[in-house]
Amino acid sequence: MYNNLNLNTLKYFYEIANTKNITKASHNLNISQPALTKALKLLEEELNTKLFNRSKKGVILTDEGEILYEYTKKMLQNLGSTLNVINETKEQGGHLYIGATTTNFLEPILPTLDQFRKLHPNIKIEIVLEEISVLEKYNKLGKLDILIKNSYEEIDNYEIIKSFQ
Repeated sequence: MYNNLNLNTLKYFYEIANTKNITKASHNLNISQPALTKALKLLEEELNTKLFNRSKKGVILTDEGEILYEYTKKMLQNLGSTLNVINETKEQGGHLYIGATTTNFLEPILPTLDQFRKLHPNIKIEIVLEEISVLEKYNKLGKLDILIKNSYEEIDNYEIIKSFQ
């Protein structure tokens, strides 16, 4: 329904509403005033409503603009909170998911995993032992960071498909 509506456009709208001035908003957003005016015009066209009344002193929100402003304010606050939680989670640690067909394939990388644990004590290492068909499905879904598989059923021959530094 709202094909051209995006986060930047809403941020632009929000800044204009806060400053009550398109020129000040363009300066704060570090974009040209004509580009900001064009973005606002496209937003109003997309929503099929006028969001601001313009005057020589600046802009004033319309009733519809007030509604959009309140929801945009909440949305941006929620987005900020979400990003803070994600960053805190990253700082606290994460997971390293390793898939292998047998424990024999893990033996060559155990010293590297021990070094990794020392360097990154907050990252939990989880090892998934499964048949290769299951592991390849997990890998395609992005659920594995490392996939170690047997090539031609030879224990000493393994292949790292996706790895980390």
